[in-house]
Amino acid sequence: MKAILHPARASSYNWVVAQGDLVVSLEGSATTGEALTPAPDGTLAHTNHYVHPDMLDYEASDRVEGSALRLHRTRQLLDEMVGEPMTRTGLRKILSDHENGQDALCRHGHAPGEPQTVFWCVADVTARTVMYGRGNPCDSEAELFAFT
Repeated sequence: MKAILHPARASSYNWVVAQGDLVVSLEGSATTGEALTPAPDGTLAHTNHYVHPDMLDYEASDRVEGSALRLHRTRQLLDEMVGEPMTRTGLRKILSDHENGQDALCRHGHAPGEPQTVFWCVADVTARTVMYGRGNPCDSEAELFAFT
């Protein structure tokens, strides 16, 4: 976390850091950063806009509304999984969701200039694996990287 928030950085983004029982999402700007922790049910979701109250003044994107829709949809889908085991396949299914059209989690960019998903990944910290793919999660070939 010290490296992510190093004062010599030019900018920052959202980083998810996990090690053992520690899971934190760091929202950063060029000058400051704040940590978000998992919800009481253990889930942690983030899209492309600031959500920490102390970071809202740094938000300058004109796409917050779409990002907020994606975050809301992600939380809905995670809520639907309550009681089910959290698996790589289940999380990939969430990333493959097409609800909300152009602001879907899985974005296809049907017209020139429309945003589209270029890659996806699901990390399993406990199993020390990352499942990932190039392109949309709904139709790309999954690969699995295992840390040794």
